Amino acid sequence: MAVVNWMLGKKKEATSALYELLVVLRPYGFIRVVADEGKAVLPILSAVTRLLDKSVGSNEELRRFIKEVYVTAYEQAKRFKGITSSFAPTAVKLSKQQTAVLEHLSKGHTNAQIVGLLGISINTVRYHTKLVYQKLEVTNSMDAIVRAKELGLLR
Repeated sequence: MAVVNWMLGKKKEATSALYELLVVLRPYGFIRVVADEGKAVLPILSAVTRLLDKSVGSNEELRRFIKEVYVTAYEQAKRFKGITSSFAPTAVKLSKQQTAVLEHLSKGHTNAQIVGLLGISINTVRYHTKLVYQKLEVTNSMDAIVRAKELGLLR
C-alpha cells in the first residue's frame, strides 16, 4: 500500500505507512517482506531514513534494521523492479513521426493515406506503427488509439 500511495503522490502517507510497518517487522527480522519490492520501495525507504534522521532520540536498533532493509532492497532492485512497479503508469514517449502516424490512425486513415499525408514510404509508416504498438503494448490500431487517449497522448 505504501508503494501505491507513493505512486499516487501521497508521499507523507506512504512514508508513514512504511515506517509503521518497519517498526512492526523489526522484532521478527522480516526484511524480505519489504526488500523484495526492489526498485519500487527504494524512494520510500530513503524518505523513511530521512524521517528517522530528523527525529530526536530515535531507536538505534530500528535505524540499523531499516538500513539492512534498504541495502537488501537495493540489491534486489538490480534484478527486480518489484511487483507493484507494474501498477505504476509507465511514461510512453513517442517520436514526432510516431505521434503523427498515431494521430492519422485515430482519424481513420489507412496506411496508404498516411503515406500521402506525411510524404513517407509505406515501410516507414508500418515501422512507426509497429513501434507505437510496442510502446503502447497493444496489437492493433483501435487498442493503440484507446491506450493513447488513456495516457493523454491523443485528444
